[in-house]
Amino acid sequence: MTEQLRVLSEVACGDMVTRYLIDGHQHVEWTVFPVALAQSVVAPPDQVNTFSLIQAKRRQEPYDKNFSNGSTSFNSATARSLTFASQLIVPSSAGVHVTTALVDPDGNRYTQELVWQAAERRLKTWTTFTNQTATPQTLDGLASVCLAGLSPFHAKQKNWRPGPAAPALEVGDGGPAGAAAN
Repeated sequence: MTEQLRVLSEVACGDMVTRYLIDGHQHVEWTVFPVALAQSVVAPPDQVNTFSLIQAKRRQEPYDKNFSNGSTSFNSATARSLTFASQLIVPSSAGVHVTTALVDPDGNRYTQELVWQAAERRLKTWTTFTNQTATPQTLDGLASVCLAGLSPFHAKQKNWRPGPAAPALEVGDGGPAGAAAN
């Protein structure tokens, strides 16, 4: 029987929450949502696997069969092999710093850093790779952030329904305020 996703951790980032989810194979993904909606955010009831928190592609790993058709190497064999190693959450008066480490089957370390600084009111994230083998390695890709799974809102969400469409964005001509658009 396959396990459902479970919460690895939840981190308050101002008026947002960053929730890390882990599946039965120890793969990790994340979601970010407003604190005000935290009680109604749940994983889809039929979801048992994640999209990797870290997207990477090692040269020696096979490419997806669709890569040559213009697809990216998203969720490559490398990304699918990454499993949870550790997580360190360091809160401070200025914000919070989360370090989440994943490893591949060879023991290489892939680390996602997430920083919330209250004064800046934004999340910063970046990813690093540490070669833990005795041989040089080449990465064909290492994304600084993975947007897959970032939003937890879906059709089966408890107590959540899409609101009205956002108003159309008005784009000015860059001229002085109040200038008529052509």
